[in-house]
Amino acid sequence: MKRSHSSLLTHKSISIMLVKIAKFQSYEDTLEAFKRMKTEVFTGRSFGTDGFNVMLRTFCSKKELKEAKSIFQEIYSRFLTNTETINILLLGFKESGNVTVMGFFLPRDGSKRF
Repeated sequence: MKRSHSSLLTHKSISIMLVKIAKFQSYEDTLEAFKRMKTEVFTGRSFGTDGFNVMLRTFCSKKELKEAKSIFQEIYSRFLTNTETINILLLGFKESGNVTVMGFFLPRDGSKRF
């Protein structure tokens, strides 16, 4: 796809692939697939906050908030969060039935990035 139809590869297509990987593989495998897509598939293209949101959506849609929290805390400082980021997290909390864990995602360094 990268060589013949690279313009068809979008954040949505990456999201679809990552959800399938997350369903059958480990957290580490999913994170590695995300990194490979970022470096090998989206070379020379912006990945930014949209890419970060794709990774969060992958785990929130699977109700895997522990993994979403790990991703968020590991890489959120590299991206500016936006309303989509917050909506993804809120949807994940709603789907899991545990909205109170939102506090775990707040930055601990006092920054106003979130």
